[in-house]
Amino acid sequence: MFSARQWCAILPGVLSIATALWSIVMNKRAQGWPTVQGRVLRSRLVESYDSSPDADIRYSYQVQGVDYESSNIGYGGHWGSQDPKLVAKYPVGATVSVYVNPAKPSQAALERAPSWVWLAFMGAGAVFIAVGVMFM
Repeated sequence: MFSARQWCAILPGVLSIATALWSIVMNKRAQGWPTVQGRVLRSRLVESYDSSPDADIRYSYQVQGVDYESSNIGYGGHWGSQDPKLVAKYPVGATVSVYVNPAKPSQAALERAPSWVWLAFMGAGAVFIAVGVMFM
């Protein structure tokens, strides 16, 4: 049906779309997570793998008497950690709302707003599939 060359374009497209769909599903689940109060332990900019600034934020929170720490800013594909404004938004010592997965309290996030990244993955996936089907 498809040649090996076509699959070289189609497969990354399918994987990109699957990543986008996973991001959407996980973000929808996180929308219903309850909140607890937490405290920012670390908030700084670090150099990421591509030399751009990356927000390194660590916070603590407590669920049913058990202490937890996390550095997860968003859940379900919130790749906004490269936004330097997050360091100003979450300064060390600040009290923050932490969204906690009630089924697994070790999973938490500071933000649950959906990321635009899923749209980029969806678009890239569609382009790869179209190129694989039509031009290879």
